[in-house]
Amino acid sequence: MILADLNSFGKNILITGGNSGIGFYCLVNLLEKRNNLYVPLKSKSRKDKLLNQLSKYFDCKFLNDHLQIIEDVDFSDLFNINKIKEYLLEKKIKFDVIILNAGMQYTGSTYPKVSKQGIELTFAVNHLAHFYLINLIYKFINDSNESRILITSSD
Repeated sequence: MILADLNSFGKNILITGGNSGIGFYCLVNLLEKRNNLYVPLKSKSRKDKLLNQLSKYFDCKFLNDHLQIIEDVDFSDLFNINKIKEYLLEKKIKFDVIILNAGMQYTGSTYPKVSKQGIELTFAVNHLAHFYLINLIYKFINDSNESRILITSSD
């Protein structure tokens, strides 16, 4: 399980897709251990919804101390992912753990949906976006035997 490796406290962790599903519950568990979480989100409405959900578990001061939202990050646009690197350069953050959890799936469409780069949307978001992200930010991963990149998937 993802959390088995994360027994210590105070790690800097980037998690994509932390606003819903298993990513949300992973986020809650990691916050309970007083880790510092960085969560890229696509929109203000997703940010507001996440903060509302988290307020059932944590008070505002705790969230201000341990949760940072990287705003307006759209994983369906590879160039937009550069916002994460820009944020990390500005804040000078090194990560102990990166959890690649964001994903999407669309069904019932007559024609394939495509990303801004013209790539089938599910493949672009679920695979290429994370590959591109890691290639952008690998220098922001702590050089330690305890550092991890975790990739989740679902059925």
